[in-house]
Amino acid sequence: MVEGEAGLTWEEAVLRVLRRFHPREVELQTVYFEVGRHRRLSGQDLQITRYGEERYHHVVRATLNQLVKAGRLERIRRGVYALPERAGEERAGGGRPGGGGR
Repeated sequence: MVEGEAGLTWEEAVLRVLRRFHPREVELQTVYFEVGRHRRLSGQDLQITRYGEERYHHVVRATLNQLVKAGRLERIRRGVYALPERAGEERAGGGRPGGGGR
């Protein structure tokens, strides 16, 4: 899978997935599947870990946790995430609060 943009950060790739589904909740398995559409996955990302999953799954979970702690995502329940309600306003406004889109 080498579909997504090169140079896109994990954070931005995960946020793009959540924005695509906003205001709906997104399950972790969907984030795993969709993130490759937004960020190019390298051979290293696709390596199988000793836990039997691709390495990028760990990175996606860590990124989701960081975004939740920063208040940019909400954890609805285990393995289910959504953008906060105000995210729809940011999206309609073309970017981050205070103007200056991405």
